[in-house]
Amino acid sequence: MMNLPDIKLSDFSAYTYNELLELCEFNPLNDLEILNTECEGTRYLRIGNVFKNPLELREFVMKFPTEDKNRSLLEGEGESFGKSSKSPGMQQPLERQLIPAIGNQLYFIARRLNFIKFNKEHVTWKYFTNIYYPGMTAFNRNYLPHVDPFSLAANSFLTDSPTTATAFFRVRDRVNGKYYYGANEIYSNPDTRKRHIENLKERYGYCDKGFAPTGLEPWVKFDGDDYYEKYLSLPADFNSCYMYWGKKWHSVNFDAEKETKIRYSIVSVIE
Repeated sequence: MMNLPDIKLSDFSAYTYNELLELCEFNPLNDLEILNTECEGTRYLRIGNVFKNPLELREFVMKFPTEDKNRSLLEGEGESFGKSSKSPGMQQPLERQLIPAIGNQLYFIARRLNFIKFNKEHVTWKYFTNIYYPGMTAFNRNYLPHVDPFSLAANSFLTDSPTTATAFFRVRDRVNGKYYYGANEIYSNPDTRKRHIENLKERYGYCDKGFAPTGLEPWVKFDGDDYYEKYLSLPADFNSCYMYWGKKWHSVNFDAEKETKIRYSIVSVIE
């Protein structure tokens, strides 16, 4: 008979449903610092002082299993259980039943401000964390601008990382002189699509599958170049949340060489 160690109730983390609601609770509407604005047609919503108990919430979500995305991608030949997100670093998938109040509160604020028009019954939220850390590496140049596979994202910061940001980019077509802010726009015309793909291949080594097959390499803090121009930067301030549309080109502005602290956030997305 195997000599197994005993399991005690104290080994488990137990919560009531009301306690889970309290962990995710927003501050009262009048105490929130709300900015509903746009920059060059890119709408975003900033909510400052968002969570009532941000440190308790952080302690709770840190207990979830964490995936090292780069290792998963290397070992699984491109597979990751967080593959719906193109974010680098590490991630934790969060079960929606364990953080039940976040999406409802985000929806209430966004709908009140006419930021979204979806009916509530048509909205399904998905949650995960992003963990960026000093010395992290890139995989297939995933520091470059990308668009999301989901429609809307809300990034809620549980650390104070104001020297890092979510940066947004545009490209200027060399023939028609027009600025484009996302793949849907530039791919809507076969000529601009062709020129954009040529630029991705020539400048960044992209292959026909739509990524640069460079494997692991040093992380680059990408601030733009003579093709991708940065026009908006949203700083990662503690207990703030930024909501934006995933169809716009964006990337994380994080200097893995100079940053000394982890940047940690809960990402809530509508698929």
